[in-house]
Amino acid sequence: MKLKLDDILIKIFLIDSISFFPNEISNKELEILQIHDVNNFIKDCYYSSKNHKICGNHRKHDWERGWSGDGVYYSDDERNNIPFYFKKNTHVRFDHKVYKDVGGFAELDLLQSLQFFLFKTFLPSIQK
Repeated sequence: MKLKLDDILIKIFLIDSISFFPNEISNKELEILQIHDVNNFIKDCYYSSKNHKICGNHRKHDWERGWSGDGVYYSDDERNNIPFYFKKNTHVRFDHKVYKDVGGFAELDLLQSLQFFLFKTFLPSIQK
């Protein structure tokens, strides 16, 4: 299912607040699928988190690889130079529902919308 970001923003922010979102943000479409069996999803998260990577000195190579640019998503669109960890997060939650992020960038799009809102609201004198 494709859902316009504007449809989500209306549920999160006051109507007056979303009027200043530019079209390049509000017209984005998120490719997401609603998870209907949330209890099973939570159980899956619990079991998959048992095998997560533990931080420490032994992960130095992973850290250096990520900061060297190898851990970055490159493209010819506005998502160029985005850290891979955005595509590793497979689900998002809003409006009391859980969604599978099929497109891979729902979290990034939601985060950028929140950043835009906060900067525009609390730092209005700073221009693009």
